[in-house]
Amino acid sequence: DLVFEGLITKKEAYSQITPANIQAILKPGFNSEALKKARKKDLIGQGKPASIGAAVGRIVFTPKQAKELNRKRKPAILVCSHLRPNDAACFLHYLKALVTSKGGTASHTALILQASGKVGVIGAEFKKKLKKGEIISVNGNSGEIFKGKIALANGSRISLKIRRFIKEWQRIRGKSSWTAALYPIKKSYSRRAFLQKIKIGMAAKLKKWRSAKAQTTILLNSLIPSKYIVSSAVLKPNDIKGIRKALKKAFDQKGFQPMPRTCHSPTELAQAPWTAITKPANIEEFLTNSDFPGKYGGLPKWRKNQNLEAIIIPTEPKGKLNPKLASEHFCFTISCFSSQLPKIIVDLYLKSAHLRSFEKVAPSKLIQIIASINPESPYYLGRIETVFGQDYRNDPYAQKVAQIVKEKVFKEWWRPVSPAGGIPFALPYLMAVLDETYNLSVLEAQGRMKKRKKLSWCLIYGAKGREEKEKVK
Repeated sequence: DLVFEGLITKKEAYSQITPANIQAILKPGFNSEALKKARKKDLIGQGKPASIGAAVGRIVFTPKQAKELNRKRKPAILVCSHLRPNDAACFLHYLKALVTSKGGTASHTALILQASGKVGVIGAEFKKKLKKGEIISVNGNSGEIFKGKIALANGSRISLKIRRFIKEWQRIRGKSSWTAALYPIKKSYSRRAFLQKIKIGMAAKLKKWRSAKAQTTILLNSLIPSKYIVSSAVLKPNDIKGIRKALKKAFDQKGFQPMPRTCHSPTELAQAPWTAITKPANIEEFLTNSDFPGKYGGLPKWRKNQNLEAIIIPTEPKGKLNPKLASEHFCFTISCFSSQLPKIIVDLYLKSAHLRSFEKVAPSKLIQIIASINPESPYYLGRIETVFGQDYRNDPYAQKVAQIVKEKVFKEWWRPVSPAGGIPFALPYLMAVLDETYNLSVLEAQGRMKKRKKLSWCLIYGAKGREEKEKVK
């Protein structure tokens, strides 16, 4: 209004508007007065917000029940333990919202919710037993669940003038929620130059791959310094010579070993084959034997899948899958949640080397490091809070790991290091541009810390968001 009245310039307005403001005007929300009343008497559950918005509907406990309710033209809210990501994308269009009792806020399921525009709450705990058909209201901005119906805010129709203003804001500031965390750096930084470098400079490397996972691996290996990342080779399934060479090269690095995995097109979010090769003598067996030891067999068996598009050879630290060392490993995701007060959220899970474990993690075993984004501070970070699940509240080891992860993310990785080619390695800049160009909104990392000893390693493993959005499409 101030812009249209000529009291401030568009440039001034753009600097005052955040991604959360844009989300707030485009997403439905509850009437503020009705929400206040509901918080006093109708709050029955609380979880972690995974996808913003507001939803009212009837409780169902299975996808089949959701489908049946949808046929009757009644809004359904699915409440369950967790979902397989490949299944989630198939029936979300039957739902108003999804509430799970397990999972991380940046799990595959959470990203599918965001991509589909559905309201989502993860890791919810309830004060009362729920009944099928009961009406509930879900607040995706706060993770609150209420009994009964809460009135939605009277969303006035957004005028064409406002829509044009938002479109222009997004063109200048970017569409990613990560743009809320961008901050000034000493050397000049051009978001548009960064975008062009990714779109044009990386095009030749990426165009021969259809798989989102293959392209993601190439992007991260090109943009992140090698000391911070699990480096990976991406090869065609029939390039036996190249695969053999990559496997041998991985063993040449002291303390590392190869763990081949697959890329498919169309995307397979779960149960995609992988294996661990523990010594160089096993390379030829993996290349030639369908019954290579392990859950998924060897390369000849993998190649029978017609959707197999690429083989990735990550150079992983040794001992990652050793059951005797499981208690020393941890994994975590880093995401930006575009609520009214934007936050960077790190989900941390101990005693696991598998990022897929975030689909089923219980609230009691989840540690969250939450950094508020504060434009008044030099690096746009306000208070950083660590919230421990019940199992870890009095655990010194958990507290030590959380402190290490916090320092890695918000000190070592957060701020820019010496720019290479005009691109600083800093999480906000990297993720804002990757999200905008390739829908990669979440960074994944893993590490190991020996009991009562120092950190062995902590490395970025991958990024996700694009595969989930493709699955929804």
